[in-house]
Amino acid sequence: FAECGNDGDWVFASNQSCSLVGCGSLETYLQSRLWWTPQWQDAMAMTGEHDLWKSHVGEVVHFYCRPGYQGNPVAVCHEGGQWAMTDQCEQFKTSSKCRCKDRWVRCTGWL
Repeated sequence: FAECGNDGDWVFASNQSCSLVGCGSLETYLQSRLWWTPQWQDAMAMTGEHDLWKSHVGEVVHFYCRPGYQGNPVAVCHEGGQWAMTDQCEQFKTSSKCRCKDRWVRCTGWL
């Protein structure tokens, strides 16, 4: 319980305080995901600047897929304190359903 004090600052009951609620490190979450590559940064990159080590509930982080990968990944920090991805970057596949290698420059568009 908190009340607005005469000086305009919040006054808390004796053992209470406010703290930022978040989902923890986005870096740790991304490293724990199963990706086709050893590092998540090999498959995707953030579209803007975000702190990979701090988060807050409601935070939304957009990514783009690197060449050779397709998808529209977005990470969302939910109220329960958990990160969730709405999509991930997957390697393009050849007409034979084999995954393209990153170094294959002419693989883009071969689904």
